[in-house]
Amino acid sequence: MRLSRLKGVSEMQLAPLTLKFTGDHAHLEDPFRNYYDKFTLRQTRVAGLLAMVFYALFGIMDLYWAPEVKGTLWLIRYAVVSPLFIAFLLVINSRKFKPKYIQGAISFMIILTGVSIIAMMVVVAPKMFSAGLIVVLFFNFTAIGARFTWATFSAFVIAVVYNLTAFFFLHPPMERIVATNVITASLIGIGFFACYSLEYKERASFFLSYLLKEEQRKVLSINAGLEKRIEERTAELEETNLNLTLEMEEHRLSEKKRARLELELRHAQYMKAIGTLAGGVAHDFNNLLMGIQSRASLILITSDPGHKHYEHAKGIEKLVKSASELTRQLLNLARGGKRQAQPSNLNQLILKTAHMFGRTKKEVSIHLNLLDNLWVVDVNRTQFEQVLLNLLLNAWQAMPQGGNIFIQTENRSLIAPESTPGNLPPGDYVTVSVADTGTGMDQETLKRIFDPFFTTKEMGRGSGLGLASAYGIVDNHGGAIQATSQMRKGSRFEIFLPRSGNDIPQEEELEPAIVNGSGLILIIDDEYPALHACRELLESLGYTVIGSQNPLKGIRIYQERQDEIQMVVLDIIMPEMSGVEVFGKLREINPEVKILVSSGYSMDGSVAELMERGCNGFVQKPYNIQSISQKVHDILK
Repeated sequence: MRLSRLKGVSEMQLAPLTLKFTGDHAHLEDPFRNYYDKFTLRQTRVAGLLAMVFYALFGIMDLYWAPEVKGTLWLIRYAVVSPLFIAFLLVINSRKFKPKYIQGAISFMIILTGVSIIAMMVVVAPKMFSAGLIVVLFFNFTAIGARFTWATFSAFVIAVVYNLTAFFFLHPPMERIVATNVITASLIGIGFFACYSLEYKERASFFLSYLLKEEQRKVLSINAGLEKRIEERTAELEETNLNLTLEMEEHRLSEKKRARLELELRHAQYMKAIGTLAGGVAHDFNNLLMGIQSRASLILITSDPGHKHYEHAKGIEKLVKSASELTRQLLNLARGGKRQAQPSNLNQLILKTAHMFGRTKKEVSIHLNLLDNLWVVDVNRTQFEQVLLNLLLNAWQAMPQGGNIFIQTENRSLIAPESTPGNLPPGDYVTVSVADTGTGMDQETLKRIFDPFFTTKEMGRGSGLGLASAYGIVDNHGGAIQATSQMRKGSRFEIFLPRSGNDIPQEEELEPAIVNGSGLILIIDDEYPALHACRELLESLGYTVIGSQNPLKGIRIYQERQDEIQMVVLDIIMPEMSGVEVFGKLREINPEVKILVSSGYSMDGSVAELMERGCNGFVQKPYNIQSISQKVHDILK
């Protein structure tokens, strides 16, 4: 039995007669039963109480229906069945009761109740209590929460007992037996399909939840793996580059000049190494994210926005965006060149950096006290995040057993020159303080804490450049940084940055609408996951797609079918021939060819070159269905 025809979504495999998960999904049967039994137990605790109340209240009808035998009827109802009902409720409400036994317990009580009503029929014969059986069967199939196999079994037992009793004890007219059996069979049939549908719906919901959790697990796993790889490889590169630098410079430079040149050389080598590392990792990682993003987009466009699975898919998109932001930050750091300062709210940068740091250093707790109406400052955002990250790392290293980090922002007006740290001119400043509950520093250490290559860590455990770099960045922004500390009580670093007279530009982030279309599109991308993801998204929008992992083959395909192909989606980084070279070949074939460039890098370098040469558009990986649909629509319209 199949759950869905959605492209890219696995289909649920069930046994039609029992609704058990089979095939590749057989491992889901035990978790589902555990989930369903717990759900049924909660429902039965309420429905069972209502059933007992109704069963007891119907005893009042005995006075009207059969007063001459009410004693016998009440004996069955109140002396036999009702105590068992109470015992049943006490057992299922006990903390020791295991949910896996609830289905059998429900079946026992349903059969017991049905048999008691049949026994009452024998007592009041030739009168009948068929209405009571109908109520029992209704509870059995719908209200009590039994699985349809157990519910069908209980109904079948009651029907067999009724017919045997009617044949041997009641002796009603044949037409009465036939009519009652027709009604009972119809009710059982209707109840069967109702119960079957309810359980099928629960299995479908459980299965979709399983699929979404699997996608979330993959995203989290990729995120964790990337962060670990970057940390390990970066540490190795830092140690190697530092050792090489020291060997080259230590014999011919004075201590002061050597420290300055080592800092500059190490920084350049570090940025180059990080650029190489980030480029390779980001390229592969973004292609993996493309596959995950395409699945999330397909779930979103085929789900009701009000459904919980829609929210799960939006969560996957958020995680993909977060993961792509990690690679984007690495690429921004590796590009080196100076960036212009821009009006910024430091609270936003602090929230972003603290959240990223807290995900990897869970042994420390970060406490934020951020002023709501914080003044605007002009900063290079990437460099400020680097300063804050260095301070957080310094605090974390001072607390090997874990502890607390406190970050606070304030607006402060410095009036008298003697009240300003670091010889700052009087004026309005935004202050950021980072305090920890670590080991603290003595006064000698505190005097040298911002010196290049000064470190209190063991050899090989740190370079001594983090706080020196922070000092230089803050100083270049016209600010100051100062430190205070007490042994065994912790340290506190405070940053002063001058207030800006500019306003923060408004950045609107409106999610574009999904635009469908038609036509033939050629995709040239050497990475299969990225090519396949792009193909799925474009085909879901209504386009016909040809894909090629080989750039040379892609050029041949376009040359042969250029009259049919309306647009080319082109990757930048490929073996054998780069995207820039492929762009040139395609323009030689058809100067009017429409090309959309796709890359994990932002719009600079090779991408900027192609845009200057007349490329029709650029979309950064990983992209969602809204982004690609708008880009393609804008180019083809």
